[in-house]
Amino acid sequence: MPDVSVVISTYDRVAMLREALWCALAQRDVDLEVVVVDNGSTDGTQAYLAEVSDPRVRVIRNDRSLGPTGGRNTGLAAAVSPWVAFLDDDDLWSPDKLRRQLEEAERTGAGWVYCGCVYIDADRRILGGRPPLAPADAAAVLPRMYVVPAGLSGMLFRRDRVDGDGLLDDRLRWQTDWDLSLRLLRTGPPAAVSAPLVAYRQHAGQVSQAASRYEPELEVMERKFADLRQPDQPFDRGVQHRFVASEALRSGQRRMALRSYAAAVRMGDTGSLLRSLALWLPRRLHPWLRRRLLSDPGWLAEAGSWLDELPAPRRRVVFVHRTLRRYRVRFFSELRTSLAEHGVDLELLHANRDLGGPRQDAGELPWATEVRARSLSLRRRQVIWLLGWPLMRSADLLVVEQASRLVLNVLLGVRRALGVPPPYALWGHGMNFDPGTASRLGERVKRWMTLRADWWFAYTRGAADIVAGLGFPATRITTFENATDTTALAAASARLDPTAIAKARADLGVRGDHTCLFLGNFAPEKRLDLLVAAGDLVRERLPTFELLMVGAGEQSDELRRAVASRPWLRLVGQRFGDDLADVASVCRLLLIPGWAGLSVVDSFALGLPIVISAGLPHPPEVEYIQHGVNGIVSDDEGRAEGYAATVVELLSSPDLLGDLSAGARASSGTYTLEAMVARVTAGIVAALTAVDRPASGHATGDRA
Repeated sequence: MPDVSVVISTYDRVAMLREALWCALAQRDVDLEVVVVDNGSTDGTQAYLAEVSDPRVRVIRNDRSLGPTGGRNTGLAAAVSPWVAFLDDDDLWSPDKLRRQLEEAERTGAGWVYCGCVYIDADRRILGGRPPLAPADAAAVLPRMYVVPAGLSGMLFRRDRVDGDGLLDDRLRWQTDWDLSLRLLRTGPPAAVSAPLVAYRQHAGQVSQAASRYEPELEVMERKFADLRQPDQPFDRGVQHRFVASEALRSGQRRMALRSYAAAVRMGDTGSLLRSLALWLPRRLHPWLRRRLLSDPGWLAEAGSWLDELPAPRRRVVFVHRTLRRYRVRFFSELRTSLAEHGVDLELLHANRDLGGPRQDAGELPWATEVRARSLSLRRRQVIWLLGWPLMRSADLLVVEQASRLVLNVLLGVRRALGVPPPYALWGHGMNFDPGTASRLGERVKRWMTLRADWWFAYTRGAADIVAGLGFPATRITTFENATDTTALAAASARLDPTAIAKARADLGVRGDHTCLFLGNFAPEKRLDLLVAAGDLVRERLPTFELLMVGAGEQSDELRRAVASRPWLRLVGQRFGDDLADVASVCRLLLIPGWAGLSVVDSFALGLPIVISAGLPHPPEVEYIQHGVNGIVSDDEGRAEGYAATVVELLSSPDLLGDLSAGARASSGTYTLEAMVARVTAGIVAALTAVDRPASGHATGDRA
């Protein structure tokens, strides 16, 4: 049987849970078990805990949150050791915390032991702290005020010293630590280790709901432990409100701090008048005042030494995409691996089920999370609400698509304008390149969102220029050169020899030398009507012209009707990998008059020169085309006659086709998924630094 059971109850704090669990498992010279209670988390905690392989860890999951007390009781009921220590999921322990407390318990014979703690911020910088009261002094004042540092995270106690059912009082949420201390005090005095063995993390989520329930719980405490107070020891409600005020002030909740200080003064705690002056001082001075006036610098140094030895905290980055497409699957898989090497955990949220539509190129990733989405009508415009906020709010960085239709983006912009986390980066083109869907209001919203973001991931250099032109700092823009996984496609194309190409021609029924290819989604923005009309004209001048259509989409029925009267036009379905390389091997040109996008990268991998229309809208990836070198930008004003003339000229010029094909293959090595992953990784690491969340720097509270 282990000597100590460590109980960690957690709810939607997966990033901080990693650090707390590491601290528990890093305890030196103590035989322990760690009972982790996933108290109904929705933020990826369950997936993380499933990967924990340490045999000392037992995981219990509550299907719904039972609250802090209910979660701790779940773990306490499952603990098997004679000694129990709670560790809140947002606190940290010295590696010697349990050993030193056990030694003190053995030396004194005490059934419970507390220790010193320091206050730290989210980046482990020490904000303050001082040695705890001696055990005799603490025992004397505990009946009227709580004085045990670090709450439950600082205590170690014998299970058989807890009265009643041995569990925490489920009537309490905010006073469970004080309640447990007094129940243990009834069985005997405590022992103490005065050293700072706990780091108590200050953050806004700790006391945001305390005000509404604090007073009723004080009434419970006053009645429950009246027998422990002497007649001259009144229950000090003022000190309790002062404590709430100081916690709120440390967490940046100034209004709650003001209300609580006022309540403390009304109840006779005149010292809160002086303390409340901190509300009117610049917040940047608060850590300095705490260290200079309310802390022992020499004592803090001991905590700084063990905090510096902890592993760098892992960062949590969440990508939010409306849909996950097949062509993005390997990118996100490779990016997850790359970021892990930099201490960053990647999560991906998408809404394929609600927003994927009938498209057949939806992707799947076992570690991605599918969230629900709702479409709402707003001034004759559809907006989208993604329902995954619990998974997003604790991220160190959110990366979201730049889309004015996403309500999430507007909310994030408002929160960041107010200085409220989480930090977010935008991912996109910088503007809407499709005039058919662009609107003046939408572009104004995009500009507003652009300037509120903490970082930008731009598809191309041109997109980066657009973002910078809106006034966003160029130093916070990552250009990742959007690409797809074409390495395998390029290799498959290169492997094809004359025999394989002849077989592909026979299988496809291709006879002439003027066959071309369309590759992509059968959607209106591709201007398939123009392509078919231009094909009719090309066929008139080149009787062996054929066009193979690879893809699927909403205009499939229109294309089937066109095929019925055009023997030169054929639908060959969706093709990927080797099958796509086979089809492309019998073709001379890739014809995509409108909205070419990432098909440009496919054309490079296949060595198949692309022909686009300069008179039609395109996303920014067309920047990769060097006219006359690796592709052709047809100067046809978006007219079928001009586009057809360009195609006829190219098909009639074998030497030019050969040069263009060689140029396309040469460009294939420039726009690769591997390079894109490297650029995005570097950008995320830089963004995490820029949003002021450094990995270390805690010894004195000053930034490293």
